Amino acid sequence: MLVNLGGQYLARHVTFLRRLHQDAEAANICLRRKLHSRAMLNEIALVISSLGAGGLLGVFAKSFLDKRQLKFTKVFDYKESRYKAMSILMLTALNPSDYELAQLKMRRPDIRNVDDLDKELQLEYHNSMLFASDKVLRSFAVFLVEKTVTNYQAVAQAMRKDLYL
Repeated sequence: MLVNLGGQYLARHVTFLRRLHQDAEAANICLRRKLHSRAMLNEIALVISSLGAGGLLGVFAKSFLDKRQLKFTKVFDYKESRYKAMSILMLTALNPSDYELAQLKMRRPDIRNVDDLDKELQLEYHNSMLFASDKVLRSFAVFLVEKTVTNYQAVAQAMRKDLYL
């Protein structure tokens, strides 16, 4: 029961406080809902952004790896074609008979004799410094000094390892 200190004043004040309390509770509930919805929005935004960022990173990584693979493929194809040409020249140098030189001359008219063949092998050695592995270069240099089947096999094996075959 309320003390009558001006009756109506106290009753109004109590009513005001009750409404204020109810409004505060309602505001609190509303604030909790807003906070909850903001938390949900933050979580949704986080998921969407992580998917987007992950997707972007995935695209960039794939692009980088594709370019790297293309570069590797081009280098591999170039090495393979150069190694084949070098191998043919070395085989001809192992047995520089008239028949072998004639067969080579059909594809390479600039090579007319053994001296031209030796010059071409020297040129191939210097050009291969741009792309061949050190082991290929070492074994090729040994072959240029002494043209034997064993040295040819060493060069061919080094080329095969360089091509990962």
